[in-house]
Amino acid sequence: MPAPIPLELQEQVLDHLLDDTTTLKQCSFVCRAWTPRTRSYLFRKFSAHYRSPNDCTPRCRPYVEHFLYLAVYVREIEIQDSADAIFLTRKHPAHTKPAFGDSELLALCSIFDHLVSLRKITVSSKCGDVIRDRYWPHVSAKFRTSLEAVFNKFSSSLTHILMYGFFFDVSHVRMFRGLDSLQYLGLEAICAENESTGLVPFQADDSLSFGSIQTLSLNFHTAELDPVNGLLLTRLVNTLRISNLRHLRLGGANDVSILEALPLSWSSTVVHFALELTILNPTIPWSPLSPTFTAKLPEFRALRVLELSLNIEPLESHHLNALKDFMNAMLPPSRRLDELIVTIAAVEEVPVDSSAVSTLYEFCLSRAEVVRIQWEDGKLDILGDRFPDLFATGAMKIGHFLQDHWFAGISTVPDFH
Repeated sequence: MPAPIPLELQEQVLDHLLDDTTTLKQCSFVCRAWTPRTRSYLFRKFSAHYRSPNDCTPRCRPYVEHFLYLAVYVREIEIQDSADAIFLTRKHPAHTKPAFGDSELLALCSIFDHLVSLRKITVSSKCGDVIRDRYWPHVSAKFRTSLEAVFNKFSSSLTHILMYGFFFDVSHVRMFRGLDSLQYLGLEAICAENESTGLVPFQADDSLSFGSIQTLSLNFHTAELDPVNGLLLTRLVNTLRISNLRHLRLGGANDVSILEALPLSWSSTVVHFALELTILNPTIPWSPLSPTFTAKLPEFRALRVLELSLNIEPLESHHLNALKDFMNAMLPPSRRLDELIVTIAAVEEVPVDSSAVSTLYEFCLSRAEVVRIQWEDGKLDILGDRFPDLFATGAMKIGHFLQDHWFAGISTVPDFH
């Protein structure tokens, strides 16, 4: 009788099915020995999405009542709560107490208690198209305490953290202390604001260090073009002392102070840089395209992929020249990028200067092997007639590139296995 195939080899075969849910379900019934491996993929993610206070369907409580034994296989948690079912925010003008009270939060805490490992966690105030900003100190103390306990418990296994839609002070970043394995930190649609006193005072923490982080995504939710917003981001970056960053995304920074605050060492380590430029007029003193700042911009010597997100005004010639100067200052003269992606937020009432866009494309081609021009919410019947050759080759596209993320090479929350 031939010797049986060692279980270790069988599990390696099952590993190739991690994205094939149907086959994994079938394999889970083949034999008892395959159950743990197949379950580790089938039940690795727990999600709870709450869209509105009128949604009376609990997500966590049924899991605790019927499937809590599967929590040992969970490696990824995703909470999207625009209904306050979990966050139970107090003193929030849009807050309406959900039909199930605090039962969902208690159930989630029970799930947290039964986890044996965790690699990725997403906590978001957005669910679907609904976004509600949350002032972090007003989120339920029990939820905040439980989340920090999760961070502490799995400090050696957590690699990805995304928090979306919260207003908090830099001092709250201390909750991430000791996460030595953290590779990705995303703080999206965030702000630092106090409801009664305006800006919250910042407290620097020299002991905080994220030596393992490879990807940092910071996107501030700012409605006004206020130089103070740049100061907020500046102090946050100064607090996050990251030594070997590879992928950087900066969004919602309307002031040069954020770029001025970037550690000089990052210019020699960052290979993928995504930057949102909301002010293209170089005559505005705090614009990142101002000659004063461009003269101080360090060269990013390791950069291979550059993504620019532009809020088009009209794209005038002096804006275009300033953008060229900005990119030339950022890139060493002899360096050509692997890829350069320009996403333009097209506004219907703003006329598109075809000549300026073509000039921008030609310049980008001189600095990169591959160039893509992306129009956010553009109109094909308008743009297609003006740039037929670029659309035919795929160098120009129309779509929804800025919704949730505009980091092409790495999604807002990178996948992992």
